[in-house]
Amino acid sequence: MATCDGCDVETDEIKVYGKGRTRQRLCSDCYEDAVRDDEIAREAEDAMGGMMEYKG
Repeated sequence: MATCDGCDVETDEIKVYGKGRTRQRLCSDCYEDAVRDDEIAREAEDAMGGMMEYKG
């Protein structure tokens, strides 16, 4: 059994989530949370770029 890096619970299924050079072994619940948080952060960054008229 493997241990989730997000919640420290032992589980049978581990999914690897990578952001940049960092890799985390997460259970399915933590994996879904990480993906959702990443999407929200990306949308917020796009919104801020739009408000500041960033074209780069």
